[in-house]
Parts: sequence; structure tokens; C-alpha cells
Amino acid sequence: MGQSFEHRRGWVEQRLLLLTQVFEVVHQWHRLFKGTLLTQKFAKGEPVAGYKLDSLNDTIAEYRRRLMDISWLKVIHEFKTLFTGPVGTLEDVTRYCAHLGKKRIAHAA
Repeated sequence: MGQSFEHRRGWVEQRLLLLTQVFEVVHQWHRLFKGTLLTQKFAKGEPVAGYKLDSLNDTIAEYRRRLMDISWLKVIHEFKTLFTGPVGTLEDVTRYCAHLGKKRIAHAA
């Protein structure tokens, strides 16, 4: 008969919940942005080298902070709403510059 690990059940459940939350943060971020090569690799379930884990954890913590920062998300949403395509139309850029109180450089899109 196999050994019972029922005493570890709570710990395993907590770790799975934490991992699920981390994947959710990365997934939400990648819905808005490309992310880094490291977070893309993590999101695909590919192994991450041990020496890169600190960097990955720092990046995910920053993603979580930004996703929870309403003012930061508001700016991003405003930008994405105003501009279409990779850059936006010339009129969109001109309007956005006027909104910021800046003058668009004539030869810059």
C-alpha cells in the first residue's frame, strides 16, 4: 500500500492556489501587452531556469502592481481607445497631442 500524504493536503492546495493566481496575473497582462520573453515562456508552461526565478517573480509583482493601479490602467485604456492600429490615424495623434496641450511635429505621425 502507498503512503498517505493527507497531512500535506492543505500545503499542496495553498501552493496550487498561489500558482493559479500567478498564472492569472501573467495571463491578464498578456491580454494587454506582449510581456517579456521570460513571462511568455512561463505562460506556455515551459521550464524556467532557477537563476531566472527572481527576475520572473519581480516582473510578475510589477505586473500585479500595475494591474491593480487604476490610474495606470486608465491611461493605458485611454491610449488604446484613442489610437487604432499600431500607431493610430494622423487625426487621432493630432487630437491626442492637443488633449495633452502639445503641438504635433508636422513630419511625425
